[in-house]
This record gives sequence, C-alpha cells and structure tokens, in this order.
Amino acid sequence: MMVAGPWVPYATMVGQDQTFATYPFLDGSNQTVAVVDRGVDYRHPQLGNNHVGTGQKIVGGYNFRDGNYNILDDYGHGTGVVGIIAADPYDLGGYNQGVAVNTHVLMLKQESSLDIKDALDWVIQYHSYYNIQVVNITDFITDVPNGAYNAGWYTDELLTLHNLGIFVVTPVGNGELFGLAQNPPFRPNILLPAASPYVFGAGGFTLAGVEYNDSLRGAGLDLLGPALDVTMPYYLQHKVGGVPVGGFSQFDDDYTGTTTLVNYAKGSSWASAYTAGTAVLLKQINPNFTPAQISSILTSTGIATPDNENAGITVPRLNMFAAVNQAFQLADDSNFGNSSFSAAKKLSFSKGVSTTTGQKLIIGHPDFYQFNVTKSGSVNFKIAGSNGLPPFCVLFNSNQSVVAQINYAKRGQKVNLSPGKYYVYFNSAQTYTGTYSLTVTGTSGSLATPLFARPATAFSTTAISNSGLISDSTSDALLGK
Repeated sequence: MMVAGPWVPYATMVGQDQTFATYPFLDGSNQTVAVVDRGVDYRHPQLGNNHVGTGQKIVGGYNFRDGNYNILDDYGHGTGVVGIIAADPYDLGGYNQGVAVNTHVLMLKQESSLDIKDALDWVIQYHSYYNIQVVNITDFITDVPNGAYNAGWYTDELLTLHNLGIFVVTPVGNGELFGLAQNPPFRPNILLPAASPYVFGAGGFTLAGVEYNDSLRGAGLDLLGPALDVTMPYYLQHKVGGVPVGGFSQFDDDYTGTTTLVNYAKGSSWASAYTAGTAVLLKQINPNFTPAQISSILTSTGIATPDNENAGITVPRLNMFAAVNQAFQLADDSNFGNSSFSAAKKLSFSKGVSTTTGQKLIIGHPDFYQFNVTKSGSVNFKIAGSNGLPPFCVLFNSNQSVVAQINYAKRGQKVNLSPGKYYVYFNSAQTYTGTYSLTVTGTSGSLATPLFARPATAFSTTAISNSGLISDSTSDALLGK
C-alpha cells in the first residue's frame, strides 16, 4: 500500500521517485538478484512472510559458512542490503521502498572470501534455474578473522559471471576500516573485488550531494550512491549494556536481535545495494544487456560529482531515472516511439504484402501499427515468435475498439474487415525475450497493410504472396511510435 507523503531525500536525489511514478511496472518482476552477505532477516515486515521459498521475496539461498540452509541474519548488514534492493513500502521520515520491490532475492550467507568463492560457484551452477541477473557481493575484508579475506581466491568466478552476462557490483570500501583510522591517516587503494575489471565498484555520496568522505577513491570506483544516513530495514544484534554479545562482528546465531527500520546507516555498502537494484531494473528492460552495457548506462547517465579530495576529478552519481530512460532507448529498436494509437507506425507494402520480422517488444513499450482497408473482405494475419510463442496481439478499428485478438496459427488468422483504418497492437507483461514477426495480407476484395516488429535476435522472414490486393503505397499505413 502506498504511503502518503514525499519520498525520502535520497530517493529523490537518485531519481527513484521519478522512475516509480513514470514506470510503475518497472519493479524487478521475474528477475533475481543474488546477495552474497551475512544473512537476511526474512521475518522483517518489509522483506517477507516469516519463511523463504516460492511466492516470497526471499526465494532461497544457502549458508556457506555453516553448510546449512539457515540464512537468517546474525549481523544486520545483509538485511539492510536486501531492504534497499527490494523492501516493501514503509514510512520512516518519508516514503520508502526497495528499488526493485518485486524482484526475487537469493541470500548466500558467508563469512570469508572462501565462502564467497563457494557462493559464486553456486551462482554459476544455478543462474539459469533462478534467472540470476545481478549479484551484490560484500567481502568484509578486515571485519573477519585473520586470513579469511583474499578476494583473489574467486577472481576466476568473477570472470565466468561476467561472461555469463551477470552484472556484479560491490562496495569499494570505507576508509575508517583502513588507513583513515590510523595516525597519521592515509587513503588506501581500492582492493578486490571492486578492483576487478569484471566488477562494478560503488562508492558513496551524502545528502549534501558530495562524495562521502570515508568512501575509497581511485581505480575501481565507478559510481556513487547513497552512503551516509541511509534509510533501510535492518536487524540489530542482541546487546547487553549497549555492547553486542560476543563483539560487534561475532555471530548472533540465537537470533535475539531486533527487527527495525533505521535512517542512520553509513557506508559504501548501501551505495552498492542501490546500484544492484537499479541494475535489476535495467535487466528487466532488457535481459540481454551485458555487464559492460549496464556499466556504460549507469556511468554515462550519472550526475558528475566533484571528488572533494582531488581537484578536477569527478565521479558519476547514480541517476536512476536517466539510466532507465537510456536503457529503454538502447533496448528498443527502430520502432521506438510507436507505443500509442496517435504514434502508430505506418506500414509499407510491396505487391500487396507487408511483412516485418525480427522485432523486439520491450516491457512498457507496446507496438502499434496502422493500415488501411479499402474494400470489404478477408484479411489474413500471421504472427510468429523466435522463442516459440508470439506476444499478445489485438486488432483495433479507428474508434480504438477491439475487433479481434490475433492468435498464433500455422497458416494465420483470417478476419473480415470493412473499409477503414485499423491498428495492430503488440504487448507483453514483461520484455519479450526473443523477437516477433507478423505478415498481413488481403484476400479477395480487401486492401490492408502489414505490421512491423522489433529486432533482438535474428528471426527468419516469412512472406505470404498475394495478388496485389493490398496497397503498394507507403502512404496509407501507420503513424510512428
């Protein structure tokens, strides 16, 4: 249920509010993000329904630290990451919700770089089964027992994920864990996994619109996201006298912590979570986007933010709305824009037949095509799809009333039409994976104009020969998108 009132400031700063208002259907549906972290409180009101599995936000996962299926949070961090990516709406100082509120989440619980290696091997094995499109990794580096951090152990897995088309994002790290806490302080270099060419590194900015002081700088920093006083669902460890039982980074396996909402979290981990959520939306627009394409979209649409420690250097700041807009244009084909009756694409014919093939259909961007019938008669519509089934197709008249639903049939579907203007409409609840094609041809006494389609993967052209019953001109066809 929607929460009354304005969005929280960070949501406005990254354009989440505009994205949600303009594209409410863009919510991460049918996508999966694997979160490699220290567990998740799936009992949290914003994250689940007290259990994991089909029909839930948290669809599964594994505990690689203990070798079991207990993925409950014992630290708090993973709950915050998942919350930023996919939390249901809530009110805490304004309207909040996850970036990709309906995405599926897998929690791969870990406590060392070797655990992460096992988790990434698991992602590689099961990526197709779960449709994993994005991976968010947090390797806690100094926050784990001695010898447990060595991201070099899983560099081969990072390359494999990249080659599989899976976008991997990680925080660049926070200086207070390293040199900034020393005397005298110094700024350490960004380490693996963010330093890997196959991983997207997220640093932080603040509510003042400047780079977060503790966020690391240098090679491996690709984008800035919210990092100081960030609002999110969280899980607070069990404490005695204000001190976490067993120490801050020790396990709280008794699960005696507190489910809560906070607005004081800090660190580049939250920037990574915002980036992961945005990447899920881009993958929903086009599952075929490569990691390099997503990286390019995110960085090229970002808002240039000065590095307040290095004069003359700027880093792009997440601009979710601009990134989504660019993704739609890159994902769509030459028909981009023909998403309404008034912008329907005009069809052209040759010898009374118009055939269009290899066309893409992008979520939220239906395709409209216009043709004219000059004599009463039967018109045949033949549609096909490269992934086996064609998308939803409807025929409208000039009054925008439904004339017929066009179904897949080997030889096409015949519809008796009177003279006038008609529209063929293609739509899909999700981005249509593959391409579609349609050929329209007239039978005795009719005059029609065939459809267009969109490219994504190659699709063979099918032509239906006809004896010139359809207009050969390109002038009495559709308007553009």
